[in-house]
Parts: sequence; structure tokens; C-alpha cells
Amino acid sequence: LLVVVGAGHPLQARRAVTLAQLAAFPCVLPTVETETHLIMQRAFAQQGLKLDVQMSTNNLQSLKMLAVAGIGWSLLPKTMLDNDLQVLNLQQKLSRNLGLVVHRRRSQSNAAKAMRLLIAQAVE
Repeated sequence: LLVVVGAGHPLQARRAVTLAQLAAFPCVLPTVETETHLIMQRAFAQQGLKLDVQMSTNNLQSLKMLAVAGIGWSLLPKTMLDNDLQVLNLQQKLSRNLGLVVHRRRSQSNAAKAMRLLIAQAVE
């Protein structure tokens, strides 16, 4: 997960950004029910900070466009990056764990087995 802003945002010129500096600006995040929102909310709460959420949506493309438009900074996966976004060097690393759910009473397809093997190798 990376903190991103659109071009011209006041924080983009800084070499490194703290959560306290982020707290001074509005953000656009997924809804409160999502793990991504909770990660940022916990990080802020640990430092006694509050999020200024301007808009919430679970559509990552919409979050990206809101950040590009200057509505606020956002927290997006690396796969969403392009030339329209500027990545901020946040001093605190943020990440989220993903899981794999399988049905114990159903056999897995060859594709599912291959995917599971790739995930296991990536974790190692």
C-alpha cells in the first residue's frame, strides 16, 4: 500500500512524510468497513491523529481519480500507479495481509492448485 497524491499537491515535494503531516490534509479512502481504511485508521489512532476523509468509495479507480483531481491523498496498491500519481515516501510502512480461502469438501482445479503453489512460493 502506498500513499499517493496528484500532481501539485503540497506534500509531493517533501522527501519523507509523517502521519502527522498527512493528517493536515484531506484524504479519499475506501469505506470504513474495508481493511485498507482500518489500517490507516489504526495507524493514525496510534499517534493520536484523526483522518479527514473527504470521500469514500470501494472503487480503486475512483479513488485514484479523486487523488489525481486533488480532492485528497489516498492509499492505493502499487498496481494502481501511473504517471498521474505521485508516491509519497511515508516514514511508516503500511501493509495488509491477504488470505486464501478454500472449500475443504471440494476438490481444486489444476489452475487453483497452481495458484496456491505460486502464493506459497511468494510467501517463502
